[in-house]
Amino acid sequence: MGKVKKAHLKSKKAKAKQAAKKKDEDANDVSLEPPKESRHEMKRRHAGERRALQATVADLKRQRKKLPKKSKKDDKKALTDEIKQMTDELRKRHAAELGGIGAQDAEDDDDAQEDDEEQMSEDV
Repeated sequence: MGKVKKAHLKSKKAKAKQAAKKKDEDANDVSLEPPKESRHEMKRRHAGERRALQATVADLKRQRKKLPKKSKKDDKKALTDEIKQMTDELRKRHAAELGGIGAQDAEDDDDAQEDDEEQMSEDV
């Protein structure tokens, strides 16, 4: 097996640095608007966020269950309040996002519903 030349390795490192620098510049560029997502894409994202929240809530409930019954009642209430706050916050944010998108993507939603209906009919 032949040896790898230093020049080749240096060029690889230089290219990696340039790529990382460009990536950082793109990430720091605030002037770019986030891409608009359709109603269907938003609902898919919301579903993923709900699943992530369910996992977090399940973990918090496990922590709450492990606490002693009598001595840590305040800690249990704090965990319960945190769970309620997280779920309420997510619901309000999702409702606001869906309300904000309004009728502009109503056609996309109709298409998505038709796709869902077709998929459900295939499953039956």
